[in-house]
Amino acid sequence: MRQFLFLAFLSHTLISFSQRITFNDPDLSFSFKKPKDWQVFDDGLVVKVSPSAADSSRTYFSITYFEDAEPFGEFPLVESQPETPPENLTPYPKKIAGQDAKYQENNSNELSATYVFYTFGQRFLIVTVQSLPEDQAVSQAFNRMIRSIKVTDPKK
Repeated sequence: MRQFLFLAFLSHTLISFSQRITFNDPDLSFSFKKPKDWQVFDDGLVVKVSPSAADSSRTYFSITYFEDAEPFGEFPLVESQPETPPENLTPYPKKIAGQDAKYQENNSNELSATYVFYTFGQRFLIVTVQSLPEDQAVSQAFNRMIRSIKVTDPKK
């Protein structure tokens, strides 16, 4: 009985630390879990999630997607596109939304990573950025958001 109560408490605690947000489009729907108190900024092209409005240019997770016939072709101009051509990015060891992905890390003035995956005829671009030195809690939040991404076809 104690184990059951502990598991019930643990699952309630984990759920209260995150919130699933969903974005719908005629072509697809995608969602991910974000830390409960983090802010969401959606300009209609890029969804950005940050610990606060004040940090939104220095610490953020962003996701956008483009209709494309090529899984890793050239990107349209976006603020945070990879420096390396997408076809030369490193294969990401885990799947994102059930799909193979590629990524690139940059560690110059900031710690940033770019992830690309392709599904339902759409190429997704995810960028994570944080100031140095690395904040492990922020890195873990980024990883949880990436692992929680779900993409569905709204027509089904």
